Amino acid sequence: MDTLTTLRLHIATLEAQESQTAIHSLCHQLTHQLSELYVSQDLSLQQHLHDGLLQLLSEVDNHQSLDELKERLYRITSQLSELIFHCYDRTVTTVAQSVYSTLPKIAVA
Repeated sequence: MDTLTTLRLHIATLEAQESQTAIHSLCHQLTHQLSELYVSQDLSLQQHLHDGLLQLLSEVDNHQSLDELKERLYRITSQLSELIFHCYDRTVTTVAQSVYSTLPKIAVA
């Protein structure tokens, strides 16, 4: 999430050369982290989203106008947020189900 937040902050200042360099580096970092997330989680249900994000991240280097690049990057970060939310939700659900135990029945007099 930290890398994703940093990327979003740099998108706003995309006109600056420092931001463009940082975005390039952050996209490569996100590609690596997305691959780790895929391995650590069962993302079979989100396979299409994972593959699409990897493709979009790899195409960020293609030359395009700054407005198109901003739009593409915002779309990527929104999809990444969605994927992270699903992974987090699944993890929390799994943990909650594993520690859940029914309450004992109380005899009412």
